[in-house]
Amino acid sequence: MGLDGALVKSSATDLLVRLDLRERELWKNDPVIYQATLIPEAILVFAETGVISRDQAVEAIRQENAEGRRWADVASRKSTCHSWRLMWLFYTIVSKRDGSTRPTVVALASSVYVRRKDTWKLAFHQQTEVANLAMR
Repeated sequence: MGLDGALVKSSATDLLVRLDLRERELWKNDPVIYQATLIPEAILVFAETGVISRDQAVEAIRQENAEGRRWADVASRKSTCHSWRLMWLFYTIVSKRDGSTRPTVVALASSVYVRRKDTWKLAFHQQTEVANLAMR
């Protein structure tokens, strides 16, 4: 089951599991998944880019992919708040790039999903890098 109408009737725990899987898919830097998951007016905030739109994020992902920059592995620890129309995810992420044998980035992240009709879509994502281990 995807993030569709049947999910609206699921428990909060089930929803969190499914959104966690979606977040992991987003970390794979697939522009098609970004385009399908983010609402058109989505806002993303990164230290290296500042505030960007969905279209800017999709283009940046395409550029990263063209340069061969991809995430190989992502581990996270999540907590959540929710209502029947919103789901907030707050988590710490430890990730590494392809070709790296050890973690390269530790960041704090938050995502806000909104229910649009019978589908959950990403409206906001923010990342704050707390350690860049590749530079050490």
